[in-house]
Amino acid sequence: MPFHLASNQSIRLDQASLITQFRFALMRALASSISFRMSA
Repeated sequence: MPFHLASNQSIRLDQASLITQFRFALMRALASSISFRMSA
C-alpha cells in the first residue's frame, strides 16, 4: 500500500509541527530566562 498524503493533510501536519516547534522554543526561552533571573 503506497503512502500518500493529500496536500491539505500535509499542510495540516506542517502547521502542527510548526506550532509544536514554536511551543518548545517558547518554553526553552521562558526556562532560560527564569534560570537566568534565579542565578542573577
